[in-house]
Amino acid sequence: TLKKAVPGLEYCLEDARFYPEGNMLAGVLGFTGVDNQGLSGIEYFADKMLKGTAIPVNTIRDSRGKLILFDDRAVKTQPDSMVYLTMDVQMQGLAERILKTDLEEFQAKRAIALAMDVQTGEILVAAVAASSKNNLNEKNYVTSYLFEPGSIFKTVSFGFLIEKGLYNASAKVNTEKPVTLLGHSIKDVHTYPSLTQLEVFTKSSNIGTVRLTGKANRNDFYKFLIHCGFGKKTGIEWATEENGVLREPKNWSGLSQASLSIGQEIMVTPVQIVRYYAAVANGGVAVRPALVSHYFSDNKVTKLKTSSERVMSEDTAETLIKMLAATVDTGTGKRARTGMLNIGGKTGTAQIIDQKTKTYSKTNYIASFAGIFPVENPKVAMIVIYENPRSSIYGGDTSARTFRKIAEQVAFFYDIGGDSTRIQYANK
Repeated sequence: TLKKAVPGLEYCLEDARFYPEGNMLAGVLGFTGVDNQGLSGIEYFADKMLKGTAIPVNTIRDSRGKLILFDDRAVKTQPDSMVYLTMDVQMQGLAERILKTDLEEFQAKRAIALAMDVQTGEILVAAVAASSKNNLNEKNYVTSYLFEPGSIFKTVSFGFLIEKGLYNASAKVNTEKPVTLLGHSIKDVHTYPSLTQLEVFTKSSNIGTVRLTGKANRNDFYKFLIHCGFGKKTGIEWATEENGVLREPKNWSGLSQASLSIGQEIMVTPVQIVRYYAAVANGGVAVRPALVSHYFSDNKVTKLKTSSERVMSEDTAETLIKMLAATVDTGTGKRARTGMLNIGGKTGTAQIIDQKTKTYSKTNYIASFAGIFPVENPKVAMIVIYENPRSSIYGGDTSARTFRKIAEQVAFFYDIGGDSTRIQYANK
C-alpha cells in the first residue's frame, strides 16, 4: 500500500481553503434523505452500519415545547461505526482543484480524474468537476460514467496483438490510404506513407491499428476483451457500477472488429479502463478496485478483501509499458512529460453520439489520457477525461496536461520516485 510522504509535504500541498466548494467526493459518498437514510453512494451501502441506534435522553422544554435544557451525561458522543476511504482528503482536494482549474481553461462540460494503486486496487483520487451545477450531480462518475474510449483503447487492442504473436515493433505497416469497410472510411488525423507497428501505437494511427487487428480472429479478440474486464462490472464494492456495453461477435457487423480496435462500438467506465492499465503496470495481473480500505463496527476492524486475476502475460505487460513510455517520449502524449518522473500513457479523442441524429457528432468529443507512473517501477494507473472541451478536442492537448499535473502531486505526496522527485519539485 502506498504510504503518505510526510517530510517536505508542504512543498506539494495547497491550503485547504482552495478545495472546490461543496462537491468533494460527492458522487462517491452519496447523500441521505430528510430522515437521514442513505440513498446513494457509500451513504447507501453503509446505511445499516452508520445510522446507529435511537437513544432516549432527558430534556426540559418550556410551555411552547422549546428545548431549554439538555443535560444527560449518559448519552454516547462517540460513533459506534466508522468507514475509512482509500483516498486522502488533502490529495483528493488538490486533485479536484487542478481538475476544476483545467476544466475552465479547456472550456469543457465535465471532467473526471481517477487514480489507483496498481498492486492493492486502492483508489487514490476520484475527482469530478463540471462547468455548472447542472452538469454535476450525485452520480458516481468514476464507476457509472459510460463513454466510448477512442484511442486509449488501443492499449487493449495491442495487448491482444502481442498475446497472439501478431505484434512486431519494427515491422512496417502501410498507412498511406484510409481503410474502407462497408462504405465507411477509417482515416488518420495525419497522413503517414508507412509506420512501424510501434509507431502505429505511439502516433495513434487508426489505419495501422485496423490493418493489424483485421488479421485476428474476431472470437479470440472478443474473449480477450471480456477477460480484461470489459462488458462487465469490476466488482468494486460500496458503489453503484455500470457493466459497460460490449456486444457478442454474433451481433457484430463487418465493421465492428475494426471499430472496436480503435475504441468505438464499445462503452466503458473510467474504473474499467484504470483497472486494465493497472494490470499492465502490475505485470499483467488485474486487481479489483476499492474505495473503502476498512471499517470499524461491532468493536472490531474489518479490512476489505482483495481479489486479482492474470489477464495477460508478464512479457506482454512489459512490452506495453515500453510502448506507453514511447508514446509520451516521442508520440502523441508529449504534453504528459515532466522532469519529475517518467510517465507512460496513451491519448484518446472520441466522437460522442448525437442523441438526435444517432450519428457521431462533428462538434462534441471525449478527450482522454490514460497511463501509468513511474514507468521504471509502476505504482499508479490513472485516467483523465474531458467531455466536450472547446479549446482543443484532442486528449494530447488537454487530458495529458492535467494527467501530468496530478501525477506530479501524487508522486510527491506518496513519495514515488524518491529524493530526486522531491528535489525536482522543489526546484520547479
